Amino acid sequence: MAVTNYHTIDGKIIGETTDGVRTDYLTDALGSVTTTVDQAAVVVNSYRYKPYGDIVSESNTGSLPSFFWCGSIGYRNASRSETIYVRSRHLHMAAGIWASDDPLFPAERKFNYVGGNVTSLIDPSGFAPLCKVYEGKPFTRFKDCPPNSDGCTACNYELGETFSAICITGCGVSCIKKHEAEHRTQLKACCKGVYQCLKNSKGNETATRDCATKYVTWYDMGDDWREWQAYTIGLACAKKEYKDRNCSPAHNTQCCKEIFHVQYVAQSYVDYYKRMRPQPTNPKCPF
Repeated sequence: MAVTNYHTIDGKIIGETTDGVRTDYLTDALGSVTTTVDQAAVVVNSYRYKPYGDIVSESNTGSLPSFFWCGSIGYRNASRSETIYVRSRHLHMAAGIWASDDPLFPAERKFNYVGGNVTSLIDPSGFAPLCKVYEGKPFTRFKDCPPNSDGCTACNYELGETFSAICITGCGVSCIKKHEAEHRTQLKACCKGVYQCLKNSKGNETATRDCATKYVTWYDMGDDWREWQAYTIGLACAKKEYKDRNCSPAHNTQCCKEIFHVQYVAQSYVDYYKRMRPQPTNPKCPF
């Protein structure tokens, strides 16, 4: 029986070797394998996809690859069936929905895949869609962010690591980075905890759901406290940057306006959390 080894960089699958013959993957922005090339960099196969992974056209002159749509991030449909395996569950391509409910329900929708934003979001864990352009250790290289967001931070369940997306450019972005860096620090230990919990569950549905529920409950309970701390750090940063650039009503450049916007938003949230009764607290991680 042929043995296939897979080649990866930073968690991304870049090719495979079967019986000593190497094939490399070329991918699109979503991570789908669009072309395979041999060791001489000659094109072997090529593919084009519909939303949700159906192959709309293909050209094959060699062995089929093991991964297709979103394949470089681990989505697998080696048997060319109607569903794609995405670690925790299967995605039905024709219907555009998950074939089983989300272990994070009700925090996430039961069957909906990435909120319908299938051209720019991914869900490599099968639990919840990820924001992209990570400021922490890279997992993908996209530039899509949640609507109306300066940044976002979350736990990657598959790696047990936190990542951040920075969703703005220009002046003030350094303060957004500090805000999200604080979130990575806040989530780091519990992210490792849920990763180990899921690993120990060994695919058992009840155990997996229990791990996910514990993490989501902890996350939701501490959300206000974490934002309060992060906005406090971002506010201090924006005030200093505004001062260091000699910004004032009389010297109100575009850069100063951008910094003031970051400062204004941070100040508004800090004031809001200060007025909350009872004031937000930091719950203990359950792992």
